[in-house]
Amino acid sequence: MTRDRSKVIILKDKRRLGYAEYGVSDGLPLFVFHGSPGSRLLFEIEDDVAIDLNLRMISVDRPGYGLSDKQKNRTFRDWPLDLLELASHLQIDKFGVAGISGGAPYALACAEMIPEKLRGVFLISSPAWINMSNHKKKMNRINRMGFTLSKSCPAILSLLYKAMNVRSKKVNDVQLIEAFRQGVKESVIETRMITEPWDINFAQVNAPISIWHGEDDDSAPLEGAKWLSSKLSNSEIHIVKAGHSLYWDESYRKMIYTEFINGYNKEQNKSKEI
Repeated sequence: MTRDRSKVIILKDKRRLGYAEYGVSDGLPLFVFHGSPGSRLLFEIEDDVAIDLNLRMISVDRPGYGLSDKQKNRTFRDWPLDLLELASHLQIDKFGVAGISGGAPYALACAEMIPEKLRGVFLISSPAWINMSNHKKKMNRINRMGFTLSKSCPAILSLLYKAMNVRSKKVNDVQLIEAFRQGVKESVIETRMITEPWDINFAQVNAPISIWHGEDDDSAPLEGAKWLSSKLSNSEIHIVKAGHSLYWDESYRKMIYTEFINGYNKEQNKSKEI
C-alpha cells in the first residue's frame, strides 16, 4: 500500500491547498498538474521514477479537487499565484511545471505570468479550444459531447460525472475518487473553462515550451497541439506514437523528465561560463 504523502497549506486568502510530494526531498523540483477531472494522487506512480532521476515532484490539487478548497470564479491565471505561495512555503525558488491533459492550460498560464521562476514548461496531451472545427471533428464522441454539454446543459454533464464517480469507486480508482471528494461541480466548471477562450496572452509567453502529444490522441486531437505550438513562438512539439494516455507509458515519462533535467543542466553550465 502506498504511503500517504498528502499535505495541506493555508493560503493568504484562507483557502486550503492540497498537495503531495514524491521522489527526492532535495531533488530538482517539478510541479505537476493533474488532468480534468483528477487529483494529486495521479502521480503516486511516479515515486520510483522520481527517485531514480533525482526529482522532487510536487503534485497539487487544483481548487475544488481533492484537498483544495473551491475558488469562486477562478480562471487559469489564478493558478500561478497559488503555486507561488506553495513554492514559497516549500522554500523552492525556481522549478519546472508539467501539465497533463486538462492540467496543461495551467502550466501555460505559469509560463506567461511567472517565467522568471521556471526551469521548464511541459504541456502533455494538452487540449485546445474545441471551437476549432478540425480539432472538434477528430475528437471522440464522449469528449465532444462532454465539452458541448458543459455549455449547453451542464446539469446533464453533472449526472455523467456522478456516474463516473460511482464507477471509480467500483474499480477503486483512488485518484478519481479523490478528484470527486467534494462533488462533481468543479469538473463541470473546468470542462467549460477548456472550451472557452483561455485567459492567456499567447503573444506574451516567451518561456520555452515543450509540447508532448500522441499522434493517435482522440481525446485531445493532435491538431489542437499543433495549433498551440503555432501560437507559442518559443515552443517545440514532440509527436509520438501514442494516444491520449501517452503519460501512462513510463518510457515517455522518462523522456519528458530527462528533457527537463538536461535543460536544467544546460542552464547551470551556461551560468558557470558567465
